[in-house]
Amino acid sequence: MGGYSKNSEDYQGFWKNWRGIIYMSHRKLEQAAKGMSYNLHFIRFIAAMLVIMSHSFALSVGDFDNEWFYVATDTQITMGAFAVGIFFFYSGFLIMRSLEKKSKVSEFIVGRCVRIFPVLIVVVFLTVLVVGPIATSYSLQEYFGSRGTYEYFLNCIFVLKHTLPGVFENNIYTATINGALWTLPVEFVCYILCLIACKMKIPTPRIMWITVPIVAVGSGGICFIAERWGIEMLTTVLFPVVCFYVGALMCVYKKHIILDMKIFIACLILFAMSIFMGMMKIGFVLFFLYVLIYLAFGSRSMKGKAYKLGNYSYAMYLCGFPIQQLIVWANGGRMDPVYNMLIAIPFIMAISVLLYYFVEEKTINLYKARLKNGRSNKKSH
Repeated sequence: MGGYSKNSEDYQGFWKNWRGIIYMSHRKLEQAAKGMSYNLHFIRFIAAMLVIMSHSFALSVGDFDNEWFYVATDTQITMGAFAVGIFFFYSGFLIMRSLEKKSKVSEFIVGRCVRIFPVLIVVVFLTVLVVGPIATSYSLQEYFGSRGTYEYFLNCIFVLKHTLPGVFENNIYTATINGALWTLPVEFVCYILCLIACKMKIPTPRIMWITVPIVAVGSGGICFIAERWGIEMLTTVLFPVVCFYVGALMCVYKKHIILDMKIFIACLILFAMSIFMGMMKIGFVLFFLYVLIYLAFGSRSMKGKAYKLGNYSYAMYLCGFPIQQLIVWANGGRMDPVYNMLIAIPFIMAISVLLYYFVEEKTINLYKARLKNGRSNKKSH
């Protein structure tokens, strides 16, 4: 897939490689999506950065009024929501692909838990034991004597608790400690639904198409209820869930999906039109998700080491919010969003690198080693 010199293996060749992002021969998704995608890995890093930048506005000034995507799309979407859609879409595709390979339910569930919980648990503990004592208005005795301090640990098992005693009380966005955590239980439920669907043998080309009108009508119904009764959280959750579903759908029909530059360009144009028509989220689902699958598997694979930044995306997503809140607190509860980004990103990156190499990578490698040993022992018997 190449024509690249050895010099393209380093960062100097990064932009040269990505100038060719729209190049690739006409082929099926099934052929292209057999292995790891460096492009997908890097896009996840970009998505994590978008979440951090988006949060900078809300946490620094209390709203998204001047947030860049929010302004550019005439209030239709924020950078954070856009990025979450990307995360869920790729997750849906990769989870379905993983389920096609794994026959054991226990292996799939343990594998997911190993990837999700170790970093989450460490971030929650660091938040309670480091961020809390620094930013609380309580004395340390009062802080560690409060029930709310220990209730925050419930976030480790997806029971969302958003505050710690006396922490960030005067921040303009309210005292929310880590507003990014809400997506984790939603995504985990998507995993379980995928697993149940596979056990019922629904995700097959012969059956899966039946779910399309059901999801479409159901989504329309949820949007109607959300607007009728003013329940904005319903549509907030619905958007990434539908993205996850489309990712899984594309995986099921990957034999029939053609990765073609002309389709890629057409989808980009149609997506841009949907923004101008005020139907950006519909355009995202119908058109932009093809753009994402093309960028991941249909375009020229990036070279060099930049793709490894994607390793840190999960940790960045988890630790970004409390770090940004802490910076706002240190600046009196309000600050310029761009300054927040510039200060926060180096800290977030440094902590994320440590979390990846000392927690995430080690636990994943340990799990893989034990899984391999277990299979070897079974074969020997």
